[in-house]
Amino acid sequence: MTKMFGAAGDGYQYHHIVTQGGANADNIPAAQLQNTDNIIPLPTLLHEAVNGEYSSIKDGTDMTWYEWLQTQPYDVQREEGLKILRKLNILR
Repeated sequence: MTKMFGAAGDGYQYHHIVTQGGANADNIPAAQLQNTDNIIPLPTLLHEAVNGEYSSIKDGTDMTWYEWLQTQPYDVQREEGLKILRKLNILR
């Protein structure tokens, strides 16, 4: 991230709305994952809260949100990622 966007800033970390890891690394073009529509800087504490949501079990499954999202198309992953940010009052 640092090479492409520079440092996130003191007390901040970059967050990918649609994660860059796991199955997405193989199934979604890097250009779609590594751009300013998908990457936002978040205060570290908020980023940790978001990661906690992604690590929680999705209702009706035995998978975490992180695992389940990677079985979905990009548009679904993005919308669900935005919902998590709204749930935590990071976005409106």
